[in-house]
Amino acid sequence: MPTFERITIKKNERALLLRNGDFERVLHSGSHWLIAASDELKIERFALNQPAFQHELADYLMSQEPAVVAAEFVAVQLSEHEVALRSENGVLVEILPPATRALYWKGLVETTIETINESHRYPWRLNL
Repeated sequence: MPTFERITIKKNERALLLRNGDFERVLHSGSHWLIAASDELKIERFALNQPAFQHELADYLMSQEPAVVAAEFVAVQLSEHEVALRSENGVLVEILPPATRALYWKGLVETTIETINESHRYPWRLNL
């Protein structure tokens, strides 16, 4: 027999709904009624005032759920010749090194990324 579970997500939060350990969807603020049936439901909450999304599902979301990433995150995928400047609400907070892959929640904090291609600045290569 199906069981119902009520989940409330705060206005300054987002949550991942995992069903039997697999990503199902992102939950926004508000009350959500979930049907559990015989499934195991897990809710993982994230405070939007800390925009860095550091989670084991980040790579999965970037490769398999592009619509979710576009809707919910600012995505960074730098090549080995790029660095990036990350700003929050117009203030520089981090310099991202080459080959970085990262997600930042959209929401309370406006995250902007300025990518700089370094390959043209150093045309020489070391041959060791």
